Amino acid sequence: MTQQHPDDPSPWGPPQQPIQPQPQQAWGQPPPGTPPRPVAGAKPPKPPVYRRGWLLPVAFFVGVLVGHGGGGDGTPAPAPTTTVAEGAAVSPTPTRAPAATKPAATAAPAAAKPRVLLNVTGSGIKRTRTFTVDSSWEVRWTNQTSGYFGIYVEDASGSPVGVAANTTDRGHDVWPGVQPGTYCLEINATGRWAVQVVDTP
Repeated sequence: MTQQHPDDPSPWGPPQQPIQPQPQQAWGQPPPGTPPRPVAGAKPPKPPVYRRGWLLPVAFFVGVLVGHGGGGDGTPAPAPTTTVAEGAAVSPTPTRAPAATKPAATAAPAAAKPRVLLNVTGSGIKRTRTFTVDSSWEVRWTNQTSGYFGIYVEDASGSPVGVAANTTDRGHDVWPGVQPGTYCLEINATGRWAVQVVDTP
């Protein structure tokens, strides 16, 4: 008789799998996996809440967010802030240079006005009072009628130093003064006249 090796296939075919016992089905129960039958007179189940009214809560929540974000209660929404990454270069804000101020214009000194030292009018012969002048002065005269008209300039001692007018014509003229000092005028005329001594700047 030939002895068979354990690794050799069985001459009678592959080994048989053990048979699992099937559970016993109770009498009157439907087989496993069969959906239950509806009971007569029972109401169908209601759909889940999240399927019936999910739009209303979402709409209310969106409205609340819009009201708070847009200042619905009178409070302005916070201004957005800008953050700068650490180490990033920040461009300096350009500053406007101050406008150049013009120096205040200094008023030019007012020009000195002529100063009248003597002002006399009359007719015929007249000797004026004395007056003191500097190096810039003049005698202004007017012969108002035709006839002789003469003006003689005398110093404080009565000595003649010049002739300011000597004419017989009607008119006016200016005689420039001489050196500084104290003087008086000797007027000799046949008609009316007017004489001024002016200290000029």
